[in-house]
Amino acid sequence: MPTSSEPAGDPLRATGRPPRAVLVTHEAFGADDTGAVRGLLADRGFEVVHHTVFPRGEARDPDLALPDPAGADLVMVFGSFAHAWEPRNKDWVATEVAWVRRVLAWDIPYVGICFGGQLLADAWGGRIEPGDGHEIGMLTFATVPECPVPGGPWFSWHSDRVVLPPDVAVWSRSDFGPQIFTRGRSIGVQFHPEVTRALVESWIRTDEAGVDRLHGADRLRAEVDENVDTAQENLRRFLDWVIGAWV
Repeated sequence: MPTSSEPAGDPLRATGRPPRAVLVTHEAFGADDTGAVRGLLADRGFEVVHHTVFPRGEARDPDLALPDPAGADLVMVFGSFAHAWEPRNKDWVATEVAWVRRVLAWDIPYVGICFGGQLLADAWGGRIEPGDGHEIGMLTFATVPECPVPGGPWFSWHSDRVVLPPDVAVWSRSDFGPQIFTRGRSIGVQFHPEVTRALVESWIRTDEAGVDRLHGADRLRAEVDENVDTAQENLRRFLDWVIGAWV
């Protein structure tokens, strides 16, 4: 919990200001990596602050200039093409996990998306490990009956698995691993609820040959075209759940 010199997120009704969301993305590949999230938060009255960890590419610097979360009412950390478990990423991932722990200690609502959810698992004392292959495409996952959001379709593109502490609530999972998990005022998801056509296209362009081998680039585009409207409606329900429950 915060000390007297470390401000927690104030109750929104007491601040007399718009709620503030800090969005943290990693690599910049041409499209807005916050996807549909930034606009939907703005529609809900949030002041949105966006920070990119590696704005000039994939240089890995352990001295990350991460944003100050003090005064934030919501922190969201998005995906990365890096793997949190890889030894070459150890220094900067440890720096970012320490930053996530700071957010949690201040009791600021936190949403971790894909890589951001893996950082959350690490901050809780869990771990990240390579999965068995890849989970890619527009997918639907099994959910517990009381899960407030649909099991899909959600956009997924990853090859990692989180291993969670036993006190974490798992709302959705696949054979690959946990998909939606919460503890306190924090939630992690292994998929990408922020999906837009432009975002997926920018990711495909980074390695179209690799995507073809894994799944089929044109097949992936077709799945997104067919399902993106429903996925974005699912995102609206997801944000309503997060904001209503914790913010």
